[in-house]
Amino acid sequence: IRVRGAQHIISNLTSRQLEVDIDFTNAQAGETSFFLSDKNVSLQRGISVVKIMPSQVKAVLEPIVERLIPLEPVVLGVPAEGYLVKDVKVFPETIKVRGAKIKVEELTSARTTSLSISGLDKSLTKDVQLMPLGNHITLTEVPEIKIRVIIEEKGEDKTISAIPIKVLPITREAVIKPQKVTLVLNGPLSQIRSLNAASVLASVNLQELAPGEDELKINIQLPPHISLISVAPKKVTVISRGNEDELLRPQIGGELLPAAP
Repeated sequence: IRVRGAQHIISNLTSRQLEVDIDFTNAQAGETSFFLSDKNVSLQRGISVVKIMPSQVKAVLEPIVERLIPLEPVVLGVPAEGYLVKDVKVFPETIKVRGAKIKVEELTSARTTSLSISGLDKSLTKDVQLMPLGNHITLTEVPEIKIRVIIEEKGEDKTISAIPIKVLPITREAVIKPQKVTLVLNGPLSQIRSLNAASVLASVNLQELAPGEDELKINIQLPPHISLISVAPKKVTVISRGNEDELLRPQIGGELLPAAP
C-alpha cells in the first residue's frame, strides 16, 4: 500500500498499523475475487491511500466439516539387547478434527510427538503431544494422549529329548511304549537356555483306564512362561494290568518299570 500524508505522521508508519478488510458477507463457496480500494484500508486521520498492489485478491471459501482420523504413535529407538517390541498402542486411537473441507479430507492420519524406547527392558506408558495438523485444522477437543509400548524378552526354541514319562497313579501296573518323549519348547532367553529334562513333567494318567491295551495322550507340565510347540510322540501305547502293591512303586510318579510276567 502506498500512502500519502504529513511526513511526521507517515515516517514512523509500519505494516502492523495497517489493516485491509474484506467483506465475505455475500461470498459463495468456491473461488471468489475481491477488488481492493481505499475503502478496504483502515488508516488514521491525515493519511490517504495512493495505490494498493495488487488491487485484486482471490479467496477460496470452503465449508467447515468435522471428521474422525486415526492417531499414529511415533516410537524411536530399539530396546535393550535380548528384548523386542511386542506391541505399540495409542490412546485414544482416533481424534476428531474440524476445519476447511478440502484440508480435512486431505488428512489421512495424525501423528504424536516421538517417544524414545532406546535401551529399555520393560514396558512403558507415557503422555505425549499431538503434532501440528496444519493451517485451517483444529481439534473439536484436546485429548490426553498416551502411548503404551509392550516390551518383552526375546524368545527362543529348544528341543529336549529323552524325557522320562511318569505313570500316575502309582498303584496301577502297566507297560507303556515308548517310555520317553521329545519336546520342542519356546520361552524367554533367560529361562529356555537353562531348561533341561528335569524342568518339565511328562506323564500319563491311568486313573480311569480299564485293564487291557489302549492309547493315551501324554500330559505335559511346563514352568511359567514356557510354551509347548510340539511333542513326539503325542500318545503312547499302554497295557494296563490293574492294581499292584504300593511297595513296588515307592517313588510317587516314578518311571514305569516293565511289569512282571
